[in-house]
Amino acid sequence: MNFPSRWLGVALLLATAAVHSPTLRNGFVFDDISIVAENPRISSWERFGELFTHTFVLNPAFGGVASEVYRPILEVSLLVDRSLWGLSPLGFHLTNLVIHLANVVLLLRLLLGFVPHGLAASTVLLWAIHPVLTEAVSLVANRNHLLFSSLLLGGLLLWRRPPDRSSGETAGRVGAAAGLMAVGLLTHEMAIVFPLLALLVDVTNAPRSASPWSVLRQRRAAYLVLLAGAAAYLGLRLTVVSLGPTLDPGTFIAGFGTRLLLAIRVVAGYLVLVAFPLWLSIERGSSLGLPASPWDPAVLGAFALLSAMTGIAWWLWRRTPIPAYGLMWFAALILPVSNVLPFYAIMGERYVYLASAGALLFFLSSGVELLRVAGRSLRSGDHSLSLAATAVALLLAWLLGARTVLRTLDYRDDVTLYASSLAATPDSAPLLINLGDAYMKRGRYGEALAATEQAVRLKPDYPEAWNTLGLVRSGRGELEKAVPAYRRAIHLMPDYAEAWNNLGIAHGDRGEHAEAITVFHRAIRLKPNYAEAWNNLGVVYATKGQYAQAVPAYREAIRLKPDFAKAWYNLGLAYAAQDDRRRAREVYQQLKSLDRARADELFRKSILR
Repeated sequence: MNFPSRWLGVALLLATAAVHSPTLRNGFVFDDISIVAENPRISSWERFGELFTHTFVLNPAFGGVASEVYRPILEVSLLVDRSLWGLSPLGFHLTNLVIHLANVVLLLRLLLGFVPHGLAASTVLLWAIHPVLTEAVSLVANRNHLLFSSLLLGGLLLWRRPPDRSSGETAGRVGAAAGLMAVGLLTHEMAIVFPLLALLVDVTNAPRSASPWSVLRQRRAAYLVLLAGAAAYLGLRLTVVSLGPTLDPGTFIAGFGTRLLLAIRVVAGYLVLVAFPLWLSIERGSSLGLPASPWDPAVLGAFALLSAMTGIAWWLWRRTPIPAYGLMWFAALILPVSNVLPFYAIMGERYVYLASAGALLFFLSSGVELLRVAGRSLRSGDHSLSLAATAVALLLAWLLGARTVLRTLDYRDDVTLYASSLAATPDSAPLLINLGDAYMKRGRYGEALAATEQAVRLKPDYPEAWNTLGLVRSGRGELEKAVPAYRRAIHLMPDYAEAWNNLGIAHGDRGEHAEAITVFHRAIRLKPNYAEAWNNLGVVYATKGQYAQAVPAYREAIRLKPDFAKAWYNLGLAYAAQDDRRRAREVYQQLKSLDRARADELFRKSILR
């Protein structure tokens, strides 16, 4: 960047940092709990190799089918943060903010290559502080969207430079760009669209009369390198590292035609969110539903919007190709998450993180050009139009920035996040389940019961809703009502190991030990690595005085989850009950490093007695 551009970049960074700074006061919420706070894979550098050789199971905070994901670069970044900051949320949120700031600079540099300075700066400013980006910036678990965007933008900057130097230097740039694409693919699968974005960048640098095919022919060897890298990644995922099940099996079961209609609605929905980010939600998919036919009003409205935007870009092409470039950028990045192939949640604001830059470029550039057309009709001067455009951009920046600050504050705790999201998607049963769970963890069982009962009314065939209702009933001491809720969840999903485990706990609390043991064994058959179920099985055996059976159950729980403090504590009590003081002391020494308060309690109960 030249001198004015550098100062422009500094101003954009300051504005972005100011708007997103409230995230530094937030804690861990939503998926941060399982992916960061409770993720044993990022607890020690000894497990570094495992990040690249094994997938990890993403248990969606909204229930559904757990998905195996392979994103080692995300976990490496979390491992670095944990090494530096421990489990202090401040450090993790600071890293997210720094990566987002880096993306602001990278995007500005990329746009300045083919967009007028004022338009480029306005686009990047509105993108950097846009409310729809808060889900990616404010959730540490969504850092993969920030990281793969950095890698793609950096790769495109390398790719964009015209091949006017020696062949070695050109090959070096292509190799470096392909390398960044490869690392991006290890961060998030959406990086698979890099070749499409590279083609778009080449088209912006080519004469307007040049066709994409002619651009491809000029750099066919370079594109073959990119395509070979993408093919190698797909081969890895299909043969060595599983792609994992879809997050929404109902969408997968639906026919291709239904998914295509849904994709039209989803893509249009993202564009509406970028244009009018008033009502934001952490969960949107369950409120959409599958379209019944092409004549569904929502599908027709979405198709009309997409057609109108495409028509505007086509009509303006002779005047300026920039609106079309913005629309193509958006389309390329949204394609993997459009649900044509349903490997992701139906809709999520995090998916539009980088794609929204293209949408904003379309809206701003087409708006400016339409103003010029109107100005000529009204015989207004260019200076007046420039002042009007600047005033509109500043007003939009103020409005978007204020909305982003308010939305960032929603992420300060789970209850606030879910309650504010329900204002946008009030028919979301998953949101109600999570809100009920958050209330329950705070001991607010009345509000938890109201939320979970509403979820059951909205979606009576939702097993997670019945399971959560059972948990709330158990917490209120209403075991006679909890058991039917768990059994309803199991009826809807017979292999629901968590519901079987909770049913076993309820039977145990009711003194029905034989039933509890049978149920825990069923949960373990369904999920052999279920440490909590093994521990609960041990508790029932210990309650019956069968310590010879309890000890192996506790040991299996610890083998599966070495930092499981509750299982260590129960094992120590079991040894003490068998008068095995030596092993009880060994457990005490181990437990001290995991949970000092629980270790002291074990010492008082088993060693001092």
